[in-house]
Amino acid sequence: MAHFHAAGTIASDIVRRETGKGVLASFRLASGVPGQSQHWITVETRGRVAGSLNAHGQLGRGISVAGRLVHNAWRDKATGAARSTLRVAAMDIDLLGLDPHPSTLGTPNHVVANGRLIAHPEQHGDEQLRFTIVSGQANAKTGKLWLPVEAWGRTLSCARGLVEGDNVTVAGRLSFRSRPNLDGEKVAGHELSAYSLVAASPSHVA
Repeated sequence: MAHFHAAGTIASDIVRRETGKGVLASFRLASGVPGQSQHWITVETRGRVAGSLNAHGQLGRGISVAGRLVHNAWRDKATGAARSTLRVAAMDIDLLGLDPHPSTLGTPNHVVANGRLIAHPEQHGDEQLRFTIVSGQANAKTGKLWLPVEAWGRTLSCARGLVEGDNVTVAGRLSFRSRPNLDGEKVAGHELSAYSLVAASPSHVA
C-alpha cells in the first residue's frame, strides 16, 4: 500500500458521475513548483468527500489531498498495447481557499509505500539504482500496486544490498518521467524518487 499526501491546486474541471458504489468525483491535481518539481495526477473521491468537493471545489482552488495510490492497467483499444497509470483514491481533502499563498502549494508531494521487490535493483549511472516494488495480496487480481522507485544519495547504500523478494518501506516524491526501455525507446510513467528507504533486514536502513 502507498499513502499519498500533497497540497496543490485543482487543475481541471471536477467531473461528477453516478456509479454502483455511489457518487464519484474526480479531478486533476497539480502539486509542487511550476517548471521545477510540479506533478499532475488524477484524484478520485467518493461519498461525503465527493459531496464536499462538488459543493465547494473549483478550477484553480487550493486543496490538500490525502489518500491511497491505486494502479490502473488496461489495453489500448486501437493498438492492443498494455497501458497503466496511477491515481489517488482520496480519503480526505481540505479546501485551502480561492487564492492560496504560493508557499502553501510549493511543497512537493509526499508518498510512503511498502512492498516487495520484484527484481534485483538495476544500476543507472554511478549515482542511481532503480527497482520496482509491488504491494497487495499475493494472489489478488485487483488492488495490487506496482511502483517504480529510484534510489539516490543517502538511499544508495541501502538499495545496493537489496535482492529480489525483499520487503521495503520507501518514502519519497512521486514524479512523471520518460525513461528508455531495453529497446532504447522512451517510455513515460510514474516513479518514486526515494529520500528514505528501510528494508526488512535491520542492516538495510538509509
